[in-house]
Amino acid sequence: MSQPPGESLIDLDHLEPVRCNLCGADDTDVLATRSRFDVPLTSVLCRRCGLMYINPRMSSDQYRDFYKTTYRKFIRVKDSVDVIFEKEVLEGKNIFDFSRARLTPGQRVLEIGCGPGGILAAFQSEGMAVHGVEPSLEESAFARARGIPVDTLLLEEFPETGPKFDFVILSRSLNHLADPSAALAKAWTLLGDNKYLFVNLLDFPTQCRFGLVAECAQADHLYMFSPEIARVLLEKTGFEIIKMDVAGDHLSWWDQLFGAPRFHMKILARRVEPKPMERIVFPSPQAIRQKIRRNQQLFFLRRLVRPATYRHWLAVVIKRVFGEGVLTRLKR
Repeated sequence: MSQPPGESLIDLDHLEPVRCNLCGADDTDVLATRSRFDVPLTSVLCRRCGLMYINPRMSSDQYRDFYKTTYRKFIRVKDSVDVIFEKEVLEGKNIFDFSRARLTPGQRVLEIGCGPGGILAAFQSEGMAVHGVEPSLEESAFARARGIPVDTLLLEEFPETGPKFDFVILSRSLNHLADPSAALAKAWTLLGDNKYLFVNLLDFPTQCRFGLVAECAQADHLYMFSPEIARVLLEKTGFEIIKMDVAGDHLSWWDQLFGAPRFHMKILARRVEPKPMERIVFPSPQAIRQKIRRNQQLFFLRRLVRPATYRHWLAVVIKRVFGEGVLTRLKR
């Protein structure tokens, strides 16, 4: 039997176990035993602090190679790099507007996991001095061809020497990093005093309102966050949140049942002194798990009221009773 496409791109025989990246515990509850694209990876929730993560997961060497050459193939992106770039330019404009009050032309801006450089292009057009870090060979080369200075490196390989940055961007990147605490600590080191960090994250419990847990968990999302977890992780690594927008907080009942999925959170934080671990108050893992369960119930209700659900099951019945040929002719 052939493997699912996603599974064939990951070496499942050489996964490595990890402890919780937030509190260091090794005591978890299982959320799901499969992930998106039907890859057999286990998602867990830390019973001490509520952080959600893949465990066991890709080894460090496999993770490095995966992002250099395989990532876009794994997530089945159909857009060309040019299209991704243009979409990122629009996202960059939104980030700039969200953070405008803290930005001044000429400031040094670093994006970690910058892809083809669209976000940085938007900042560059506003007069900022930009720089990027991106492990993908193709996308970092594309950015450089567009005049965006980008190093083809993992964040761990990026040097800490040189002038400090005024603004660091982690947009849709922190989920992918092997050590979020170390990544934020490095961002803290790269920033000047009282300078700013922007983070765009998936709100995983809210995402579960729009899909099964096993579909929302992804092999490339090594960690999954909630607003409470994001706040504690930032406090631990020396960042004070000054502005936070959680898409899930703005969903009306109509959006929850019929609207397009929205489950990101945007955070603007200032570099301060890290909070000692003994002063960290972890969120309730039980409350996070309960939120996931409640959102799964909403997901099933959402599925029941959407016509696409019934079209899907009608197609399944026609295919099984009459064969795929009949279904193909009907679709025409």
